[in-house]
Amino acid sequence: MSVVAIYLFLTLVSGILQTQWTISNLRRDSGDVVSSLVQMRMAPYREELVSTGRLSTESRKALDEAFGEWRRSPEFEAVQILTAGGTVLYNTSNTPLSEALHPQDIKRAAEGKVVATYENTDSHLSRRREVTNEPTFGTIYFPIFDKSDRVIAVGAFIGEFDQLHRRTIAIISGSWAIRLAITLLAVILLFSLLRSSSVLLRHQQRKRFRQYRFARQLAARNNILRQDAEESRRNAVQINEHLLSRVGADIHDGPMQLLSLAMLEQTADKEADGSVGERSTANPAQAGCPRPLLSEAIAQLRLLSRGLVLPELSELSPEECVRLAVSRHEQLTDTQVYTEILCEHALPEELKTCLYRIVQEGLMNAIHHAEGKGQEVILASLDQEIVLTIRDRGPGLSDDRSGDSDRPRLGLLGLRNRVHACGGTLQILSRDDGGAELTVRLPHD
Repeated sequence: MSVVAIYLFLTLVSGILQTQWTISNLRRDSGDVVSSLVQMRMAPYREELVSTGRLSTESRKALDEAFGEWRRSPEFEAVQILTAGGTVLYNTSNTPLSEALHPQDIKRAAEGKVVATYENTDSHLSRRREVTNEPTFGTIYFPIFDKSDRVIAVGAFIGEFDQLHRRTIAIISGSWAIRLAITLLAVILLFSLLRSSSVLLRHQQRKRFRQYRFARQLAARNNILRQDAEESRRNAVQINEHLLSRVGADIHDGPMQLLSLAMLEQTADKEADGSVGERSTANPAQAGCPRPLLSEAIAQLRLLSRGLVLPELSELSPEECVRLAVSRHEQLTDTQVYTEILCEHALPEELKTCLYRIVQEGLMNAIHHAEGKGQEVILASLDQEIVLTIRDRGPGLSDDRSGDSDRPRLGLLGLRNRVHACGGTLQILSRDDGGAELTVRLPHD
């Protein structure tokens, strides 16, 4: 509605301006026509005005005859020839008209301008003022030039301009009628456009709302799927840890117990028979299993079972989990590990399990490849992630440790899978000063 109001206001203002422009042009044109006609009749007497500054009696009579046709017209009132100061040199009317003259308009005409004024007054100029509808009277002031275009006098035409007035009204009324018709048509078209735009907008809004509702439903489904996937990942990690614990327990309760029993039986046989050589001759099967090998096998299986069995980590902080893994490694390997921990964030159990396993496997790699030299474990917490770094002072990476060979080691492959399952990244590289460095980045949640 505001657009329509602005359009109507601009239409009204432009109509008023055009009306004033039309009236001004009509008055100027009528003044130019009257000025040209009077100039033509005054042409023979311009030299007399230049030389004497007045008109002779013969010249006045000749002008009366020239304006005789005009005087018979009902619209004609009078024609005057004036000096620049307002002195009357010639007048077609026998009635003095000095009271009807405007000195300012005479002065402007003396400067070379055509001036037209229209008015309804009760002055003595009109011969038809008794009529109910008063006619429109006006005076046109115009300059009279000599051959060198110098103003030598001022002419004044006084008459009735009802015909011009009616013509002006007709032109203005016609222009307003056309303007109103165009405005009405534009308003109708504008309303139609606004209505169709409103309908289209409502249709687009309904369509966007349906798309938004579908997007929300899709986002909710994706969120459910993401939560299901996250839950499945956590369950897989837990199942994997339970499986490893079960395998470790089975190794401890099965093969290790049998080997321990075999070792006890071997010791008992040795004491009974007095020598291993005699028992070996009597029982070759037992002679093929010397005690040092049994002891080493039991030690290796015990170490393996302890590594597979996961301690209870749910009540521990991330710092305590890492320190527990480092402590167990130091006990099992009789080595020292430099530890630096700057982490205060609480982590879910699967991430703590991941940290424990990474420290466990990373330090075991340092034992196997660097003989436990320069072992370091650094845990730091950043804004969006935690960073675990494990270093050693060994020979650095070989193709099989870097994981880039065709047959990567199972330990490193397991670490990569575990880290990727928790949404993190793993990087292994050789240090410039010697040794290897394993860096793991895990999100907080």
